[in-house]
Amino acid sequence: MLAELTTSTTWAVWRTQVALGLPHTAAAVSLCAVLDKRIKSASVAATELALDLGVSYVYLALCELAFDIYEYMLETVPWLGEAAACAVDALSAMMETTQLVRKFERKPMSESMSPLLVAMIISILCFAMCCKPSTNIDLLFRISVTLLSMSYVKAVVTDPGGIPETWSDSPGVLSSIQDLIVERKKSTGEPRFCTKERKYKPDRAHFCSATEQNVLRMDHYCPWMSTCIGFYNHKFFLLFLLYTTIAANTAMFSIIHSLASDVLPPGATVFMLQTLGLALLVSAVLTPFCTFHFWLLSRNMTTIEFCEHRGRGASGFESPYDLGWVHNVESVLGKDMYLWFFPTGGPPGDGLSWQRRRDSESQSV
Repeated sequence: MLAELTTSTTWAVWRTQVALGLPHTAAAVSLCAVLDKRIKSASVAATELALDLGVSYVYLALCELAFDIYEYMLETVPWLGEAAACAVDALSAMMETTQLVRKFERKPMSESMSPLLVAMIISILCFAMCCKPSTNIDLLFRISVTLLSMSYVKAVVTDPGGIPETWSDSPGVLSSIQDLIVERKKSTGEPRFCTKERKYKPDRAHFCSATEQNVLRMDHYCPWMSTCIGFYNHKFFLLFLLYTTIAANTAMFSIIHSLASDVLPPGATVFMLQTLGLALLVSAVLTPFCTFHFWLLSRNMTTIEFCEHRGRGASGFESPYDLGWVHNVESVLGKDMYLWFFPTGGPPGDGLSWQRRRDSESQSV
């Protein structure tokens, strides 16, 4: 497998030299040195290494596709090469300082592929929408794509929130936070305590094994964002779901309308049919998923709380934090109603204490 990867890498290096005019020896030495260092320093299990190499193949395939498109553009528009090189240099310098790049610079390649896959899906939908005659519904698609992109970046780079050091296992801490804790252990009735971080757990906080930290008002871990959804980034996650669902459904209906009413070239028709299948898949998955999460929002429940009580067979469960849909929405999207549907702002409070219904009793977990 390593020999095949080395061969593919050499091929990609050769294509880089042909397309961009880089010195062959320098590019080969640089890329092979990175690969050798990655292999020699690998201390992960065999399954994780195999997954990482599989992702490397996908990355190389994407590079090949980009090089082919670049060569075609050079043949079509000769002066494009110098302009593209300047644009790439400027974009690379800008991306090195962005929060999204810094978020993934020390993570394995398998986790870094998540934003690339999301960007690829959205790019395919955008390209298909540009290949057909424009309609009035296209404006809704463009607005949705802009807002979902902003929401995705905010959800990824925003820390979900952790337990502060003031909740650590120190003398006098328990007595100072005693009145803030309602959720307690079912067996002993004592406040919940995390043995990994040596801190007391606030209500609705849970330990995320993927990020190896406690998360305030933890909802779930999202592999598509490679982060945990918690108190501070839950709003951006919901907005990403909402606008991605709108964009997928808008693209689906727009493509169906174009295929039914417009005369397109055979190649464009095939591409539009393939994109229609992608839009149908995204819509079929995200529409019920988005509906479910906004239903949880209206009940002031997290995914963990819903699954816990469903697993206990608690039919008709009502969240003790359900104070009416307006208060429930404000607890995640913020107090300012005019900012609810924009990826800015955040929830009120600190995520450590929560207002409960008067008829709710102390909850044991």
